[in-house]
Amino acid sequence: MLVKLVIGANGSFVIDNSGNMGGRSGYLCPNKNCLNAAYRKGRSYFVKVFRRDLKLPEIEELWKWIEKVIAG
Repeated sequence: MLVKLVIGANGSFVIDNSGNMGGRSGYLCPNKNCLNAAYRKGRSYFVKVFRRDLKLPEIEELWKWIEKVIAG
């Protein structure tokens, strides 16, 4: 199962459980190994998928948030 992330109107990331939210979106595997692989790709991954340049602190905060949400 993949997690759909959408960039909301205010520019923040939102998990789209319904799969129907509009906006720039991308899918991530909710698995620690997948998260780590995407993290290692860093900014280039986010520029490619979300067409948004993220700085390292934003990426780190995003991963912490995703892990927290996935953990329940």
